[in-house]
Amino acid sequence: MPYSSPPMNEVVSSQDLAHPQATLLKITGMSCAGCARSVGQVLQQTPGVETADVNFAAEQARVFFYADQVSLEDMITAVENAGFGASSLPPLHLQNLEAEVETQIKQARQRLWLGGIPALILMGVMITCMVLDLPHNQHHRVLTLTLAFPVVFVAGWPTHRASWAALRRGAPSMDVLISLGTLPTYLAGLSGIPEVTVFVEVAAMVMAFHLLSRFLERRARGQASQAIRHLMGLQAKQAHLIRTEPSATSSESETWVDVPISMVQTGDRLVVKPGEVIPADGRVLRGASSVNEAIATGESMPVAKQQGDPVIGGTLNHAGRLVLEATHVGEEAFLAKMVQLMQEAQGSKVPIQQMADRITGYFVPAVVGLALLTFGLWYFDAEQMLPLGPISGKTISPGSIRISLLWDWPHLI
Repeated sequence: MPYSSPPMNEVVSSQDLAHPQATLLKITGMSCAGCARSVGQVLQQTPGVETADVNFAAEQARVFFYADQVSLEDMITAVENAGFGASSLPPLHLQNLEAEVETQIKQARQRLWLGGIPALILMGVMITCMVLDLPHNQHHRVLTLTLAFPVVFVAGWPTHRASWAALRRGAPSMDVLISLGTLPTYLAGLSGIPEVTVFVEVAAMVMAFHLLSRFLERRARGQASQAIRHLMGLQAKQAHLIRTEPSATSSESETWVDVPISMVQTGDRLVVKPGEVIPADGRVLRGASSVNEAIATGESMPVAKQQGDPVIGGTLNHAGRLVLEATHVGEEAFLAKMVQLMQEAQGSKVPIQQMADRITGYFVPAVVGLALLTFGLWYFDAEQMLPLGPISGKTISPGSIRISLLWDWPHLI
């Protein structure tokens, strides 16, 4: 049964409104630490939010808010209006996380192959031309443009789409730098202006390295959440629920049926056979056995359990059959709280990481500003920036330099 978060009014009624509540949000659409900073600012500016800590690597936001002033839906709407995606992140959200992570890694790998192979061929062409001192004629231009097209426009399309979205929301990201460094360079190759020196291979290589970094980033995120997925894998998928039915020979008889673990409620009586995982936190009603509680204590030696002893969901029943009463299920169970603590640990940042995120938040605007400044100095005062005269038997004019700068200024980034 898929998880469905309880209505906000039910959550509010069970907690003190005078104190801030904590929640985790799943954030999508972030491409760099600057994006995480933008999401954090949007959440901080939402009325009723006390603090918001956004972790780019974990794609999570830990928000402390006052439930009587702002709802979960309001925070999600604020993030979506800023151009990102957001959704609630319950502690037991990891049932489908592994498939989602594998899909993201697969897509990043496909984009890397699509852009990496033509980029490697282009690198070989560029090195060959440099070593053999081959001229950059029309055939060379057509070859490089053809090989660079799938790298820059096909494999790099998600990057350009993300950069456009970042510009629309007024928060330029690293994707903007990649687009500024690749698109104009490729378009310069289509111009055919003799004065322009075209380096289409550079645009393809920049995009290829960007695709490689995205693939490594996705794989690292998958490894970071592997421990949580392994912990969630310890949870039982089904439980033997005892049902009491009238009997002709006695007052009542007990039978059990297999039900999904999500249907188990507090107070239900469950049967645990030898070798099975205990489905929920509970108290032993009947039976005696030994239980491996290594996930809770780290001790692999089985612990003897008998009537009245507590048991922990996710631990392994060894020897005998146990009948227990469920005391904590769902988000209140020990295993779910462990997962929640690990999620919060992944979403939190140490002070040095917070400082690094603040610095990188200004990195993209600073780089673009310096590039525009350099472009302006060369374009409007070319005679002072470069002594003009006979170079390689040709006379270079300031107009030629300006034409070249109009096409090649992204290389300044």
